[in-house]
Amino acid sequence: MPLLACKTRHSRHSTPETDVQSQMTRVIFSRSPPCDTLILNPMRLRTLLLALFLCNAVIATCLFAVAQGEKSEGERKVVNRVMPEYPAIARSLHLSGVVRVEATVASNGSVKSVEVKGGHPLLVKAAQDAVYKWKWVAAPRETKEPVEVRFAPD
Repeated sequence: MPLLACKTRHSRHSTPETDVQSQMTRVIFSRSPPCDTLILNPMRLRTLLLALFLCNAVIATCLFAVAQGEKSEGERKVVNRVMPEYPAIARSLHLSGVVRVEATVASNGSVKSVEVKGGHPLLVKAAQDAVYKWKWVAAPRETKEPVEVRFAPD
């Protein structure tokens, strides 16, 4: 049964089936209401309102989670930053560049893992080793901190 139903008067010459067909034709091809009275189906309306409420709750929860995730990323301050050891082969090639990593920092401030996001392969290992030695301020939970390690020959 549709959300809105029509109640019409039947003429003497029409059967309920032909009347429904003519109503459908009038609904499709005209802008004026095809019936005398609109009847609201309460079960369909309740289902529609419940679905809208649930969608709204899911969207609000997602937005809250995204806002919380953005707030926690990169907020922690570094307490101890260890400079990377420049690789000998990179020094001989006069190689410079930036290595981007994402450090997973435990609630106590120590680094649990380092994921490489980009950079020259000869510089990546030195950057990872250095970031593992970094120490952040303690926080209530684990966070992921973006880090850029710059290498330049002296």
